Amino acid sequence: MSFSTKTFAEHAGVEQQTVRGRVCQTGSYFGIVPSKLINGRLLWPDDALVRLTLATSEPGREQQAARKARKEKTPVGNNKAA
Repeated sequence: MSFSTKTFAEHAGVEQQTVRGRVCQTGSYFGIVPSKLINGRLLWPDDALVRLTLATSEPGREQQAARKARKEKTPVGNNKAA
């Protein structure tokens, strides 16, 4: 049995639009790829909530790369003119 986006978002503790937006941008939600139905709805795998819990507790390569990129950026307004 698969989850709807509504059910998945409720269990993940986020809004449905957050999940849909992430899938639209990256093709997945923290590495979990939904099945897309003909009518455009998304179905999430049975083990999606378990995988989401693991993904948030143990950072994957994608999350580590994002954190590293954020750390390396200089804050806006701190660029000194030469």
